[in-house]
Amino acid sequence: MKFWIFEKKNKYKYTLTEDVTVFSEDYTNIHIIKYSNKKEMLLVICDGLITVKKGYAWNGCTGVTDGKNDECKLASCLHDVLYQFKVGKRKDADILFRQLLHLAKWKYTKLYYLGVRLFGLPYWIIKN
Repeated sequence: MKFWIFEKKNKYKYTLTEDVTVFSEDYTNIHIIKYSNKKEMLLVICDGLITVKKGYAWNGCTGVTDGKNDECKLASCLHDVLYQFKVGKRKDADILFRQLLHLAKWKYTKLYYLGVRLFGLPYWIIKN
């Protein structure tokens, strides 16, 4: 998977250059299709498969480094889109973020998870 980096004039750092699909047991009971009002980027969740469509843009890990590997960027992408669409429970989005960072062998996984648990609520309640 490759991510394209936006110029600094844009508020987003990354955009997907292809669709991304991951499986999470935390989302097996959610069957939805949601659209972003801003760009019509599609998020599909069905039977635990989470698909984020090509073109979705996000800002990476807020306030900290995003890491050098694409797996860390993927974790922040999925976390951001789940927060943006208010999908499922906030804690499940945070746990998926932690699991993906752990799979990427990111050395700051516990710290980043603690950060989203402590500071993520204001972003969860913001209406897009």
